[in-house]
Amino acid sequence: MANFTGSECMICKQTFNENDDIVVCPECGTPYHRECYLKEGKCINTELHLENKSWSDINRVKSEQSDEQNKKCSRCGAENKPHTIICESCGAPMVDDINLNGNTGYQQQNANFGGFSFDPQDKYCGFDPKEKISESTTVEEAADFVGENSRYYLMLFKRMKMTGKKITVNAMCIFLPQVYFAYRKMWKEAAAVIVLSSILSIPALLYTFTAMDMPIRLISVDTLKTSWFGLLLRFSNYASMAVNVGACLFGNWLYYRHMDKKIDAIKAQLGSENDMAAAKIKESGGVNIWFVLLAFAVQLVAAALIVFLFMK
Repeated sequence: MANFTGSECMICKQTFNENDDIVVCPECGTPYHRECYLKEGKCINTELHLENKSWSDINRVKSEQSDEQNKKCSRCGAENKPHTIICESCGAPMVDDINLNGNTGYQQQNANFGGFSFDPQDKYCGFDPKEKISESTTVEEAADFVGENSRYYLMLFKRMKMTGKKITVNAMCIFLPQVYFAYRKMWKEAAAVIVLSSILSIPALLYTFTAMDMPIRLISVDTLKTSWFGLLLRFSNYASMAVNVGACLFGNWLYYRHMDKKIDAIKAQLGSENDMAAAKIKESGGVNIWFVLLAFAVQLVAAALIVFLFMK
């Protein structure tokens, strides 16, 4: 027996479920809920009857056309155009043998992506280096600023400019946003996360002190046992999660904005058409692993200060 799960009843417009009582027209094969068919008293798909066609043949063609038009991302499940190379939702590669870090078996081939020719070895991903990837920053300037993994970010920034979308997924930021921001030399964002996470950790730290019967100053133990402190503890936990989720969703956009502002400031100071500006753009951007270690050190110092402040 044919499986009509996921198809639609033409009378009630409801999708068929696995356990629905379904009947089909003996002439064209159009499926209906039994109750709907009995209520109508006939098959309403008269167009197929006149053209002497079958419902199953028509829907098979539609399904094949739909599969040809759309490509589903294996990471997030989003529907993309058939020739998409990078998922428009999460940025994951949509071609099996492509590696955005440069080591690929795709070197001699081109694929279409939004109207341009794509070569993984091309520093500019097929874009015109002089094309604006933001209001004032060119593709060449963005590639120089990003440095490591620039191919991924160029496509991401291009999509942000075209669609205006700010929300993407930055996996690093869901766990350690301050590390990502420090790695990308985004000190304001890294400092904001460190300060927020340190403040939001205070209720949990005080609760731990109480549970371990450790002496506390500046606040009484009785206060820590009140219902309002319990609410404060839950709020701080949820707020800490919200900071990480927010960084995960907006981290790439914050980097896009950070890049644009930095490059604008450099060009305003040194001009846009000289070697000094290009060198300064490369120096200001890129990544630095030592800044990650520095961010960890600052986080540890902040935690130590909180412990020193509250523990006798």
